[in-house]
Amino acid sequence: VNRYLSLDTEQTGNFMTFFYCELTAQAKEVHWVRAGHEPALVYDPALDTFDELKGEGMALGLDGAFEYASFERCLEPGQIILIGTDGIWEMRAESGDMFGKQRLKAQIREHRHASSRELIDAITGALNDFRGQTAPEDDVTMVVIKAAAQG
Repeated sequence: VNRYLSLDTEQTGNFMTFFYCELTAQAKEVHWVRAGHEPALVYDPALDTFDELKGEGMALGLDGAFEYASFERCLEPGQIILIGTDGIWEMRAESGDMFGKQRLKAQIREHRHASSRELIDAITGALNDFRGQTAPEDDVTMVVIKAAAQG
């Protein structure tokens, strides 16, 4: 994908960030590749801790020869993964303040028992309340994945 996109963008300087992940149900693992995109957040409600799915990887379309690495880790039952665009934490209120990752983490923590859909709705509602009448400056896109409990 990067090689072909680079052919299209070499004269314009355009690029695209990308985050790709695969979940392996049997092995309870998550595998991912980052291409310039913000790391996904991982919340572990059993430990009440946050981590990120980090890793090296430049944006797509900048260097057609760049080789991306994949990363992996175990995913424990009940853990929550949120993959999102920076329009979430960079959302501005009328005062100019940004929503920030701490508010995002507070929403995940508060709604940790909700379904993925309900968590997305809670975050979207909190963002709308936070920004008030201010128009969004960027897109807000998110995916929430909840690891099923063993059973």
